[in-house]
Amino acid sequence: MGEFALMLLAQIVGALVASLLSAAVLIWRARKLKNWPIPFRSAYVVAAIAAVAGIISANVIALIISFASDNVRLLESVGRLFGLVVWWFVHSRALMKLAGTAVPLTVKEARSISASVFAYLFGIVFALAVAGMLILLAVSGMRGH
Repeated sequence: MGEFALMLLAQIVGALVASLLSAAVLIWRARKLKNWPIPFRSAYVVAAIAAVAGIISANVIALIISFASDNVRLLESVGRLFGLVVWWFVHSRALMKLAGTAVPLTVKEARSISASVFAYLFGIVFALAVAGMLILLAVSGMRGH
């Protein structure tokens, strides 16, 4: 159980650090899609709350499923999917709360902004992974000669 707690803590700390990037993307997408200037601190709070909620829910659902199955791939897949859906709903609800009455924001617009933030974050992570793999290939190719 200690390993699980340590893993959860590491995931939450990682999510809080990654929320810095998420907040910057949120500020950009809200300004682009809705012409809504969000202060960085508010954007970070939205991003951090959504990230922590997604991580906790993914781990809880994986823990619950683990009582019924030992299939690790199933646990990871269902946990990730559940965490992503929770992230999206919490993120868009936090945007609705942040907008309040000052910015007219429909549920559809909030969900659209949240989906856009996720898509760009996914693209950034994918591009970084590809760049990392290319660097590893280049470095390992140099060692071979």
